[in-house]
Amino acid sequence: MNIAEYIVKILKLEGIDTVFGYQGGNVTYLIDAISREESIEYVQSYQEQGAAFAANAYAQVSQNFGVALSSSGPGAINLINGIANAYYDSIPCLFLTGNINTATMRESDRFRQNGFQEADIAGMVKGITKFVKTIHRPEELPRILEQALYLMREGRPGPVLLDIPHNIQRAEVKEPAVRGTYVAEEPEITEDETLESIYTKITKASRPVLLVGNGGHGEMEKKLLRTFLERFPMPAVVSLCGKDVIPNDHSCYRGMIGSYGLPCPNRVLNESDFVLALGTRMDERQRTVGIDDFLKEAEVVHVDIDKNELRHVKKDEICLHMSVKQFLTVFLKRIKENTGDLHHNWIRKTKDWMEEPIAEEAWIYDSAFKEQLTDILGDIISDSVVCVDVGNHQMAAAQVLNIGESSRYLNSAGLGSMGYALPAAVGAYYAAPDKKIVAIAGDGGFMMNLQELQLIKREKLSITIIVVNSQGLGMIENYQKLAMGGRLYGSRWGYEAADFGKIADAFGLNYWKVRDSKQYPSLKNGDPMLIEIEV
Repeated sequence: MNIAEYIVKILKLEGIDTVFGYQGGNVTYLIDAISREESIEYVQSYQEQGAAFAANAYAQVSQNFGVALSSSGPGAINLINGIANAYYDSIPCLFLTGNINTATMRESDRFRQNGFQEADIAGMVKGITKFVKTIHRPEELPRILEQALYLMREGRPGPVLLDIPHNIQRAEVKEPAVRGTYVAEEPEITEDETLESIYTKITKASRPVLLVGNGGHGEMEKKLLRTFLERFPMPAVVSLCGKDVIPNDHSCYRGMIGSYGLPCPNRVLNESDFVLALGTRMDERQRTVGIDDFLKEAEVVHVDIDKNELRHVKKDEICLHMSVKQFLTVFLKRIKENTGDLHHNWIRKTKDWMEEPIAEEAWIYDSAFKEQLTDILGDIISDSVVCVDVGNHQMAAAQVLNIGESSRYLNSAGLGSMGYALPAAVGAYYAAPDKKIVAIAGDGGFMMNLQELQLIKREKLSITIIVVNSQGLGMIENYQKLAMGGRLYGSRWGYEAADFGKIADAFGLNYWKVRDSKQYPSLKNGDPMLIEIEV
């Protein structure tokens, strides 16, 4: 078999059933090999960035890794946003790029370029990948592919990239008798005394809080979190990345913290005297006070798979270098006691805070937007995947939507890339075609990968697209009003939103504009639909 066929065989063995990409002269052998494998579907986007974001979401929803490929030069470079998004949001993705024949590659960095569409993609993405390699000899591919797949998932997950020249793709290779033996090493199990100490701190605390972030994702992690809260009930708050790790209708759930969180969850966290922080960086957007005052009165136990994140914010925290799954598994197994109703009054008090009326100025938009969005999607979003773009609408949606059981809530969190939501919804669809798939985007971000509407039309994907139209770049506009005397260059002046009704018509999509009436379109028939909400 040739190298392209070998790669496809490994993808099949890894359980990959969808690969996203864009055709090009230097990736034809790879795409041809995929097209001949019945168990893997090749989905062609209309721009490589769309394929990369689709692969990101596919990985997050499928609990496997995502795969995106492109040709050399401009095609490979167009993947970079999706590569960076996977890196910052800890998403396992395999990116495959074609390149020109090895015989025509430049021999020295002194030359900018030798062959047509030659570009050093490996050098460009070195800082935003866990592993990157250009393949120069076909016999090295099996070992390097195994190494890449291992590093992609080892520890804190992230993207890897293999750059495969055109002539290497078609070169014959002998299949190894035995696949690589890379084995992920888990951090050492915590000693019993440490676990007992954490349990003691929980029981002695008057106002304990569970804080969960991106590291809480995964079906097993979510089950373990529910079990933990059953045995050790306490208020639970989440970061933006962790919004869907605990069902938002859970009796202990108090909401999303941070600069764009609502008053209750921030109050709960700031008034705590003990915080168990699981899989979260506690970055600046999670803090509503200065770093020196953040959790000043609380004892913090911080669990994270990335040891570099430990003591990054709280220098005096108790650190456990391990995954959320590993910690919860060991803790629940070794600690036999429960706390029962020990913190009942604290739980009740925080529940009362949650039920207090929310001041109008606390909403990103207003309470009318909350009513409109919940009327369309429901009070509790269950068995769905919601993909949200970047901007004011992103934070407004996070404020008002309640994510229920068996649902995912995806955004470009660390990178914050506009244009994410629409192609991410495509990836989510292929990972979970039986779920309701929703993309929510602002008028600005929606335009950035607008071309993927044609993919949705072409493949008849059951995706609901909600465009929140503020006729501008709202988050930037807010800052310009605050810091630049209201000079709104680029956010409103020199900017114009499109006619989204005409766009829907051009791509053959059903269209609905939310007005004052309470009549909303049915989302049950499965047809792609574009809904516009003006704010």
